[in-house]
Amino acid sequence: MTVVRHQQRELGNFPIDALFCEEASQNTSVVDSLSKWEKQIWDGTTDKGRECFPTDILQHRVVRYESCRGLEGWTVVCLGLDNFFNRKCKQWKQPEDKLLLQTPEAAAELAGATWCLIPFTRALDTLVIQVCHDGRFINVLFEIFNEHRDFIEWRNW
Repeated sequence: MTVVRHQQRELGNFPIDALFCEEASQNTSVVDSLSKWEKQIWDGTTDKGRECFPTDILQHRVVRYESCRGLEGWTVVCLGLDNFFNRKCKQWKQPEDKLLLQTPEAAAELAGATWCLIPFTRALDTLVIQVCHDGRFINVLFEIFNEHRDFIEWRNW
């Protein structure tokens, strides 16, 4: 993390240039972690936090996935994205009046993937995706990585 922070500073970026997106059901929030490290935060995860906008370039911006539409960041960090994808798949409901040309499971995955397109399109330069569990989601990401190793970096931590 230190190397990335120094590289970002050298490029003229500040904490406000990053956007952290997190799943509402995560056990711990990045807001908690940043607070422990005594970092400034604009907490867009609460109604009170969203009453105003960030006012300092040293503030780290944190939002829930559903709230990231319309926001951008030089670097966007998607935390627990597989949990968000899985929740959106579970929330999908089969329409009663439409004939599906795919299985309900495939339609639910398409709905979850469509929701993931929103945070995927928020980054101006760098998109960081953190996943919590092995499964179909990480396997699809790994397939994409294998096809595009020239500009995607994969790290196991």
